[in-house]
Amino acid sequence: MIILLIRKEKYIFNNYFKRKNYSFSIIFLLTILGYTKVECSFQSQKSSNFALQKQCDKPCFNNGTCVNGSCVCPYGWSGAQCDYCHGRISISNSQKGFIFDGPNNYHSSMKCTWIINYPKINKSTPVPPLRLHIETFDTECSWDYVYIYDGDGVYGKQLAALSGSLSTVDYVAPSGSALIYFTSDVAFNMAGFNITYDYDSCPNNCSYHGKCIKSQCICDKGFHGDYCEIAYCDIDMNGSRGPCLNEGICKNGKCDCGKKYHGEYCQNEITDLVIDKLNYKGYFEGRASHTAVTVNDNIWIYGGTYLSGVNNQDIVVYDIKNNEFSVPIIEGKIPDNRYDHSMVVYKNKLYIFGGVLNKKVITNELWSFDLITKEFVLLNQHNDSYSSLPLAVAGHTAHIIGDEMYIFFGYNPYEEFIHQTQIYSFTNGKWRRSEVNPNIEGRYGHSSVLLNFPDKKNIVLVYGGYNAPIDDSYSYLISNQLLEFDPSDNSWIELDRSQGPVYKHSSIFLHDTLIIVGGNAHNESSLKKESQCLSKKIFSYDIRCNEWFPLSINLDRENILNTEMYGHVAVKHKDDMYIIGGFNGQMLPQILKFTPPICEKIKDINECTNIKSGIKCIFEKGDDRRLDNCIRNEPLNKCHLYKNCKFCNNRKDCSWCSSSKKCLKKNENCFNVMKRDINDEVKCSGVDLLDIRYCGLAKSCYSCKQLSHCSWMMIETTQTCLTHQEEEILLKKQRQRQIDRLALSSDFSRTVHSHNSRVMSVSHLLNSLPSLALTPSNQTCPIPCAMRTSCSSCLNSQCMWCPMTQRCVDTDTYMISFPYGQCKGWVTAVNFQVCQSDTFDCRVQKSPEECQLSGPHCGWCDNGSGTGLGQCIPGNLSGPQNPSECKSENWYYIGGPQCQSLSSFLQGSCGECNNQTAGDHCERCASGYFGDARNGGSCQQCECNGQADKCNHKTGSCYCTTKGVTGDRCDRCEPKYYGDPKNNKPCYYDLAVDFIFTFKLDNEESKDKYVTQINFFSVPYKKDTDVQFTVVCDGLSGAEVSLNLTSTENDGEIKTKQLMLKNKCDNKGIRRTYSAAEPGFAFGTDANTTFLVKVDNFKTPIKIQISFAQSPPINWVLFFVIFAACFIVLLVVAGLLWMIKLRFQDWRENQRRYDEIEQMSSRPFASVKLEINGTKNTTTPISIEPSANYKTGIFSCVVRLPTGSTNYTPHGTSGIAVASSVCFLTPAQLALLQTPESGEKLTITFKLYYYFYHTDVDS
Repeated sequence: MIILLIRKEKYIFNNYFKRKNYSFSIIFLLTILGYTKVECSFQSQKSSNFALQKQCDKPCFNNGTCVNGSCVCPYGWSGAQCDYCHGRISISNSQKGFIFDGPNNYHSSMKCTWIINYPKINKSTPVPPLRLHIETFDTECSWDYVYIYDGDGVYGKQLAALSGSLSTVDYVAPSGSALIYFTSDVAFNMAGFNITYDYDSCPNNCSYHGKCIKSQCICDKGFHGDYCEIAYCDIDMNGSRGPCLNEGICKNGKCDCGKKYHGEYCQNEITDLVIDKLNYKGYFEGRASHTAVTVNDNIWIYGGTYLSGVNNQDIVVYDIKNNEFSVPIIEGKIPDNRYDHSMVVYKNKLYIFGGVLNKKVITNELWSFDLITKEFVLLNQHNDSYSSLPLAVAGHTAHIIGDEMYIFFGYNPYEEFIHQTQIYSFTNGKWRRSEVNPNIEGRYGHSSVLLNFPDKKNIVLVYGGYNAPIDDSYSYLISNQLLEFDPSDNSWIELDRSQGPVYKHSSIFLHDTLIIVGGNAHNESSLKKESQCLSKKIFSYDIRCNEWFPLSINLDRENILNTEMYGHVAVKHKDDMYIIGGFNGQMLPQILKFTPPICEKIKDINECTNIKSGIKCIFEKGDDRRLDNCIRNEPLNKCHLYKNCKFCNNRKDCSWCSSSKKCLKKNENCFNVMKRDINDEVKCSGVDLLDIRYCGLAKSCYSCKQLSHCSWMMIETTQTCLTHQEEEILLKKQRQRQIDRLALSSDFSRTVHSHNSRVMSVSHLLNSLPSLALTPSNQTCPIPCAMRTSCSSCLNSQCMWCPMTQRCVDTDTYMISFPYGQCKGWVTAVNFQVCQSDTFDCRVQKSPEECQLSGPHCGWCDNGSGTGLGQCIPGNLSGPQNPSECKSENWYYIGGPQCQSLSSFLQGSCGECNNQTAGDHCERCASGYFGDARNGGSCQQCECNGQADKCNHKTGSCYCTTKGVTGDRCDRCEPKYYGDPKNNKPCYYDLAVDFIFTFKLDNEESKDKYVTQINFFSVPYKKDTDVQFTVVCDGLSGAEVSLNLTSTENDGEIKTKQLMLKNKCDNKGIRRTYSAAEPGFAFGTDANTTFLVKVDNFKTPIKIQISFAQSPPINWVLFFVIFAACFIVLLVVAGLLWMIKLRFQDWRENQRRYDEIEQMSSRPFASVKLEINGTKNTTTPISIEPSANYKTGIFSCVVRLPTGSTNYTPHGTSGIAVASSVCFLTPAQLALLQTPESGEKLTITFKLYYYFYHTDVDS
């Protein structure tokens, strides 16, 4: 026996895997005793079960078996190599393992479910918690999600909704079971994920501060938490270091950091910004898109969205001093849960406006909450009207300025991204909208801060957000704009942009510095890692220096703190910043505290001036203080940021320059001084009339209506907002194109009616021209997507439908409508048929496969008859949600009964299907029948009027076998075909004589795929002229041709003569000639003779060329006589043209000579008298240009111009000039300038140039 051992580690299958490494070992056992043994063992980070089969060209993965050269996949896997997950997989045979989407990048529209259960030996075996560890994770941000639930179904607590590129993280399912559901859309296909599970370990290894005993962390002294992640100073640690870092020691349950360090664990120097995750008391449910305000030493938190339904503790209070959460007792009515709303505090009341109600409806409700009485009062009821104020918005921000509440931006179902500010007066309780700004775009998910300056001036800074696209390049745009709003005149200016576009982030203003934390930075047009769901950047903006700079932050004591999140909220208390909640795949029940550097403790001048961590310090007289002003030689100029004359002149140090249309400082130069200093509102009104809002910024019909100079139009399939002038131009062009098209049509001048013919006037035709699909501003706009409540209505409007939430959204707003993975599958007009079987409604599904692919919330209940009949109902692996609906032995959460109709189950497969059903599981109607055979449905015979043998097995639409026959029942003829198939009269195509017709039938087109026959007829209209018939059949199958001739005799009897019967036709074709001189072939209009052709018994694809021609015989004598005459005439004409050409050429030559002589005689002659002092130097030329005959040349010399009585010429004039003259060349000069003869050598020396240096110009 010979043993060959081959082993290779981390081998990469380049042909089958992308960025995924596998290790394997192969042992070949060869023997000379007549047998061979091959033992293969594959071990992978992604799959422990690879079945490599010799019979298949490519390996079969995941226990797939090779049968007849192709892979047969086990339940839960699909694909040519069983390399894509599909359906549901139950895992209950191992305490350790992993799950993954497949060895390659996942593909589109995947729905995969894994249920992990503890392998019980008996019912009394205790079930430990299940730990899930994310090894690798890379999916398309905000579109492809992995959902994790505690328990064996989706009715337990949801632990996570993961999307994008994530780092390693642990999740714990306390019940010991977990359901993992993965869904992808149709766009980008990423690397996927690898998740390991383990019952014998603890999360994060107990943070290396404890022992793992029976899957539970027993923490060391000074640590607590689910995985010992929280360090604290115990009572008996006073005076010792404990968990404190650097120079810190425990004192009264906290770390005393001394003078050089600060933070909860003294982890940062006092020159650094420090972030701490607070270990609070009480209970706080993780949430996102909530709101929070600071009232004294308390933070009031309201609303937000949760992973597991609605939480009853919508309003909670965090006590900053005591580090504790509490839930206030609410009196009276409590508002419905909402998120993406706004909240402000005004005179001991919280005002809550807008948001998304119950994860579905965007509202304009305004509630007040009394902080003293703890009562809610509804001030403004929800109103779906698009014209009344306030507008319903979500993803906006709000601030109190004076006695008014300003609502900034947000998304509205009608106008989409609101660009105007909504203002509520607390004095009179009325709403109003600000003026229209021509340049500001609306946005969603931005952040804003209110700045109060010592001079009582208020400024609002707005950063980032999710914008509507400026053009059609992308479906959305994430902004990196920083805007400044001045409420005194409602003016906007754009400050410097940052390098980090984000939305759903948070910002706070600390000591003249705007700090931006977190956010979603995903851009769907890019696959770059820096454009993923969770922004990794923390950056800040210095408002006084107009400068952006990143913040370098040292994280907490063991760097387990993660600031990558979105949907969180930030508030300011004294000099600290608190970040509450947020989402990073799970809802975070955390509070992060940002503490800036402490200037007062810094004694070094270099450290003091180099601080840029949320605060700036200045060293002064040995002490330091916070810097109040940016160190500049001159103040920052913001005049150029104002784009409007009115706003420009509202600034004391600015004025408008109308020639350049720019706002300049008053000490700057304007191009036209006469147009400077426009400083009153009357003069600016005329200038600003030209500065109107661009219509293209309006992305909906309703927002377009708000602009009086714009109209909403549909051009072909694109809806757009145009100016009235653009609308008029497009309408004129459209009408002109249609007039030109009708002018070319034979129907333009006459329309034939059924009873008589008459001429239709041109004006009537013009009035009947179809116009552009137009919705002017004075008409009603269509219902927006968000207002549509049914799947069909939603998709008919080119919107997106989410079956799970029963919500219709615009395609551009999917990411902001479901920012936390609330929609587990969406539908567009491409798959409209899904509306018929609502995937969210379990009871609509009619087969186990459809039931399980609809989502992880459904299961199949068999009726126990053994026929496979049953019902799809809500449930999980352990049983239906309502146990009384189905017995446990009839419950199928994974798999299902084999047969779906009345049939017998034999040896693992369905036997003969009954009741006209077919398929592996008798799930569809047999050929020739249609209906819904699933779950015991009936099948009916196809009704096709004898024109088809098959029909669609679901709808009954017939597959017509004769070209030209159409209709769901093959009951009518297509245009240009004549017949009546409903009454058994075939459809014939009219072949005009003397034309060649080509018919291309393609098997990929549904209307031609089943065609096997086509009929033609032709009427020869020329009397006493032979008929030539030609047909060519170019196809793989060929065809058969039959030809009949019908004619009417003198006695009126119709006779039929058979000319061909099933003659074989191929690419060589068939050609026949029928002479009019033969009896029985009387042609012409009086003979009423018709040729009938039938081409059948072919298969598509095929190309058929057919023609009937009547061409008279050629008279050769007449032909040659005409040819000779034409040739002679051609020669005579050619001779005449040649003579004319010569005469014209001579005339042009003489005329040119006369023009030259006249031009030469009219050359200008002039002279100038110069006083040139005598000089002893001989004038020499600087260049000589010889003529062609080398007799003369152009000599150029440098002449000094007169200077008058001074030494130099006057300022601004030239002192020298170049003078040229035609001179005769001397023989000596000629010898030098002439080109030597071929073969002669020319030796050039200095002596040769001597003659030029001594040549007088006047010679």
